[in-house]
Amino acid sequence: MILNAPTQAWLTRIAALGRPEYDDFATERERRLVESAQLSDGFVGALPGGITVREHRVGDGLLVREVRGQAADGPLPAYLLLHGGAFWHGSATESVNMVIAANRALQAGVAVFLADYRLAPEFPCPAAIDDTIEVLRWLQQEAGTLDLDPSCLLLGGISAGANIATAAAARVTGEGLIAGLVLEVPAVDLRPDGSWDERFAAINGLDSTEDMTRLYAGGLPADHPDISPVLVDVTAFPATHIVTAEYDPLRGGGEILATRLREAGVRVTATRHLGALHGSLGLTGADPIAQAWQDDVSSALRRLVVATGA
Repeated sequence: MILNAPTQAWLTRIAALGRPEYDDFATERERRLVESAQLSDGFVGALPGGITVREHRVGDGLLVREVRGQAADGPLPAYLLLHGGAFWHGSATESVNMVIAANRALQAGVAVFLADYRLAPEFPCPAAIDDTIEVLRWLQQEAGTLDLDPSCLLLGGISAGANIATAAAARVTGEGLIAGLVLEVPAVDLRPDGSWDERFAAINGLDSTEDMTRLYAGGLPADHPDISPVLVDVTAFPATHIVTAEYDPLRGGGEILATRLREAGVRVTATRHLGALHGSLGLTGADPIAQAWQDDVSSALRRLVVATGA
């Protein structure tokens, strides 16, 4: 395994922060947000200028943060992006997610929406899937008010967020709601006998899929399509782009899903980023590999927008 200098420095910073024991999930979530802010310094890059940020409340108060370029002329394509965090942590307001969203809004000319979906274990599956579908329908229904193009609604997710996005897409495929799907390092195969690659577990700080399943599944088996959406019916999926990382124990699930989509006749593109870890996107401000990943996704978003005629 060959890691470049920025990745090695990032891993050293993570090791220095440590992983203390914690008493409850709420406390640990707060600690992770602080840690994320500390990791952002020198690695993620600054929040770019020229953006407008607004906050919305959907349904029973679910926070949705909107990021768009100030110079962009509407109505804009909408891109709902689901953050990662192993189903139990992460936030729409986290600095790394804001920088990622802002850069994509500027580079792809889309309005990015970050949703604070409900987290496990307090809210196990299918709560996050239900939240995602609720936000998708809200974006469609409020397109006029939000200055959006209702014919170009894109859905994406990172890691656990890509799992949720895939499961949500499977539920609404017959509605024509989603015009395109972008899945980054998707944690879509949580089966204990699935595609997990143990060789890359330790370097990523990932123990196994069992911990994620235990927290998220809510009693469902790991081979249920809502838990391992690599198994969903993909025949009516929208055009999809999948990003995987070379040194990611979850890489196999994303690549299996890409193959299944291709075999089903879905228009699919896929990129394996060489030298990347599962979380390398968090180094966008310091690492050429992460910058290439970000550029890859922005290019995919632009292609999906063009394909809809928006």
